[in-house]
Amino acid sequence: MTNTVMLGDKRICYTENFWTGKRTISIDGKVLQKIDKKTYKYEDKYYTIKGSYFTGVEISDGVQRVELVRKLTTLEMILCFIPFVVVVTGGAIGGLCGGAAWAFNTAYFRKTDKIAMKVLCSILSTVVAFVCYLILSSLFLGLFGA
Repeated sequence: MTNTVMLGDKRICYTENFWTGKRTISIDGKVLQKIDKKTYKYEDKYYTIKGSYFTGVEISDGVQRVELVRKLTTLEMILCFIPFVVVVTGGAIGGLCGGAAWAFNTAYFRKTDKIAMKVLCSILSTVVAFVCYLILSSLFLGLFGA
């Protein structure tokens, strides 16, 4: 997942791998050197990264702070968590399906401003997560069944 923002005349590109959480940050096409988990170096400046793609990401050089990935609003977070109702009915397999739907929702909600689309997306992702749970649990039952 990639996001690009402008800081003055500098273009900052933030990329975070969904599966591993590995971050890559570049300024004007030059990749920043990673010092530790949250600190990066670009030329003579040190930058601190706070957050993750799902919680919102900020970069700070000690003077300026820039939002690389916006935080979701409370309503958006509630809508994102609706697919986790599949966990109640589906245990670990339901959690896997609900978690995938949650991840999809968080990414999609940052791309649209229309609340009706967010509500529809949340409902549809919950239905898809439940259908996937039914399919996966049927497969597991058939393979290891009783």
